[in-house]
Amino acid sequence: MRELLIVGVDPGTTVGYAVLDTRGNVLGTRSSKQLELNSIVEEVTGFGSVLAIGTDKKKCPGLVEKAAAKTGARIIAPKEDLFVAEKEMLTRNYTAGKAGKAGNEHEKDALAAAIYAYKELEPLLQRIRKVLEDSGKQHMFGEVAGIVVTEGINIKAALRKAELG
Repeated sequence: MRELLIVGVDPGTTVGYAVLDTRGNVLGTRSSKQLELNSIVEEVTGFGSVLAIGTDKKKCPGLVEKAAAKTGARIIAPKEDLFVAEKEMLTRNYTAGKAGKAGNEHEKDALAAAIYAYKELEPLLQRIRKVLEDSGKQHMFGEVAGIVVTEGINIKAALRKAELG
């Protein structure tokens, strides 16, 4: 099973993305004026399988919707647009210049979107880990988390589905 990812995307003239693992670690960030949908999908899936894509906007941008559709990921959007201060707070531990961290505003906005999505999913991911640990099936985390997050079914039902293959 490939590593599960939580991705943040900041669309615009310059597109940025950030990639996190399911423990909130930054795996990479990038921005470019040449980033188009297929390039984004190809690059982020190079890190693993996309579980969720986050945005910092209440109304989900078309690029995010299309990326989610291509990757089978769940979209996570805030109830209201994230303010600059909220994005600063979310990304404050990820300073520019460090390897794999946000190097500009586009990457910072994408990182804020990814961290927001991670924080939304974290309690669920922890519950999945706990259920699997209790049943001695931690090795099935990727499969079960993928089913729970993308299909919206409960953990035990997802475990049964994963066991059946």
